[in-house]
Formats: sequence, structure tokens, C-alpha cells
Amino acid sequence: MNLFGRINFSKIRKETIKKLKEKRYSINEDLPLLESNIDIKSRKQLMNRIEILHLLYTISIEGVESKDFFFNIIKEKGLDNSLSDNEKQFLENDKHFNQNLIDISWYKESILGLLWCSGIVNEIDDIKEINIGDLYHLLPPEISDMKFKESIKIRSEKEIIKMLDYYYNLHWSFKHSKEFDSNKTSVIYERRKSLEWCLYINDWDDIHLDT
Repeated sequence: MNLFGRINFSKIRKETIKKLKEKRYSINEDLPLLESNIDIKSRKQLMNRIEILHLLYTISIEGVESKDFFFNIIKEKGLDNSLSDNEKQFLENDKHFNQNLIDISWYKESILGLLWCSGIVNEIDDIKEINIGDLYHLLPPEISDMKFKESIKIRSEKEIIKMLDYYYNLHWSFKHSKEFDSNKTSVIYERRKSLEWCLYINDWDDIHLDT
């Protein structure tokens, strides 16, 4: 969907810069504006991606020996067709690297970003690392798949664009900060990734987050 002319990306950037200045974050006024070729995800796509991220995240908690158990759940729920190539490789391969478990341990922040896009949570401005336990009551298996699907009320394109523009600029601020904070940068990275996927990219493995 081409939103050029319907959404003022320059105005959104000005609002982002104002917000960053109020929080005393560094800014880069030369960062390109977001693209206008939006293709926002459907309720079903959001639901599937959140469930996959949740199940993969749980492997990082339960240990790699739980991989087959959670992969079977993914297949039983028909979610295997929504796995990315990298996710399939991780689940199907007997070998794994510690970095795989570290990477999926940060999926909790992507889950939060997608729950926000889905209108299920109302706050992602705070870049403090979350406790995933605070979200369990919002997700299967704590609630039924039907109840979870019904709880998704996708936010407007403009609202998601504004949040993505904020996280895009915030990512630059933290990457170039003299007091680099790796944890907060990881939080920002994963949430930005979820917002980028929701608006632009179909392939979870093909999201480039350069700043």
C-alpha cells in the first residue's frame, strides 16, 4: 500500500526528533525518512509470528534439549509453514551454537513489539528489558488461540509508523552513544525489528537494521 501523500513522513520525523530531544538522546537529522510502500501484516500473520517467537523464546529458557518438544507443538498447530528459513534450520538441525540461544532469548522484546502492534499492550516507550512472565496471561497457552485472535486489534498504519520512526532514530542514538549500553541496544533492536516486519518485510530473516 502506497501511503505517500496520505501520511506526512517529514512531520512524523520532526515529532520524533522533538521527543528524542526531550529525553536528551542524541539525534541524527540526516537519517533517511521511512519508506511509504507499506504492506501491514494481517491478524493471522501477527498471531502466527507472536506464537512462533514465544515458543522459540521458551526453548532459550528450557534449554536446547526442549527443542524437539516445542518443534512438535509448532507442527501440531500448523505454524511450521510460518517459520523462517533460519528458524527451520535451528529446529531441524541437531547442532546448535550458544549464539542461537542468545539470539532467541531476546525474542521476548520482539514479542512485546508485536503485541503493541496488535493493540494488546499499550506501552513500549520504556526501553527497560521486560520480564516475559508479565505477558504470559496475554498469550497461548494461558489463553485459547481463539481468545488470543479476538484480542488482536491492529493499530493504524500511522500509529505504527510513528513508533517505528522513533525506534529507528533511537537505535541510531544508542549505537552511537559514548556510553554504549548493549542490553538497551538489544531491546531497541528487537522491538524495531518487530515494527519493521509488521510494516514492510515478509521474511523475518531479511530485516536489515542499519542506521
